[in-house]
Amino acid sequence: MKHLPRRSHRVVLAAVTSALALAGAALVVPSLAQAAASTLGAAAAQSGRYFGTAIAASRLGDSTYSTIAAREFNMITAENEMKPDALQPNQGQFNFSSGDQIYNWATQRGLQVRGHTLAWHAQQPAWMQRLSGSSLRTAMINHINGVMAHYRGKLAAWDVVNEAFNEDGSRRQSNLQGTGNDWIEVAFRTARAADPSVKLCYNDYNIENWSYGAVRRRRQQEGRVHLGPQRPQLRVAQPHADRDRVADRRTDPDRRADHAAADQRREPDRRQPVRPVHRRT
Repeated sequence: MKHLPRRSHRVVLAAVTSALALAGAALVVPSLAQAAASTLGAAAAQSGRYFGTAIAASRLGDSTYSTIAAREFNMITAENEMKPDALQPNQGQFNFSSGDQIYNWATQRGLQVRGHTLAWHAQQPAWMQRLSGSSLRTAMINHINGVMAHYRGKLAAWDVVNEAFNEDGSRRQSNLQGTGNDWIEVAFRTARAADPSVKLCYNDYNIENWSYGAVRRRRQQEGRVHLGPQRPQLRVAQPHADRDRVADRRTDPDRRADHAAADQRREPDRRQPVRPVHRRT
């Protein structure tokens, strides 16, 4: 048999090695793709993320609804059951029955729970809507303390403040804003004292460009504060440069705010088991 020159040996070896590597990749890549596609939650977990949904306690008896929610997601948010009007319908009287139903359903299936929401200008109980000034400020503090004491150490995160800003970055004029410009800071300080371990989040929508600076300043003052936009994805019409800046904030660990709620604002539809939601919650 004719011997190949040493250089030819190297060329053949390199070719064989490349072929083997490609063959191995062909075997591995479909396997990874298949694993990633098994469930939405599993796909998100491969990159260290979670994929959540908002569910309603009244629909947990729907087997299709609950089966898909339990199978596809790894973070659960109560659709309305943990909002102020649901948890404290009468001043000083808390009702955690529906919120606990969501919590128990999720944790029994190994899913994490995100609380939503503690301080919001909407879905306040009637008694809270009648308050203003220092009385409303005290009521907000008491509500945060009462709710967080009940769920202390149990939840992965809380949306402490919801939709406090307009889309241009200015403060939304609300009864909570009327208690003083520091109401957001007070809400976060109260929440941190009530539960030192839970992740504290600010939740809003259409805030991709202006909100990072506000969250960064708040983090400098308060420590861990995380941002959760409600949008499942960036707007297509947004300029590429803006999308790149937002993506950089999501991936750079030194600049990242929590965009988990962007993955989480998914809500089951009555006709389809789950669907993305592009609205305020």
